Amino acid sequence: MLQTFVNESALCLSLDILRLSGSKEWTTTLTFASNSKVVVVEKSTQDGIWNQLCTIENISDNVSCVKTVYIGETKQIWTFIATFNGRLQCKLIKQLPDKA
Repeated sequence: MLQTFVNESALCLSLDILRLSGSKEWTTTLTFASNSKVVVVEKSTQDGIWNQLCTIENISDNVSCVKTVYIGETKQIWTFIATFNGRLQCKLIKQLPDKA
């Protein structure tokens, strides 16, 4: 089991396959949200296990949609969250290292 939401509904999820810039590397993230929380997990390329990257808590309202993206210019993975009351929030999930 990846995540349990106690006394809350799972409202949305996004499975995102991200191509990491300038390479042949890919990563897969699964982002899912409840009434007040968003969880981002990433699938390990070595063993196929899903590892939790972060939990975003105290969301202002029920989450209507989520999307995780890779921004190549900064080598960062961000999650965008939209709520039913019209708020948009973003969070830096992971900073990838520069390759020498």
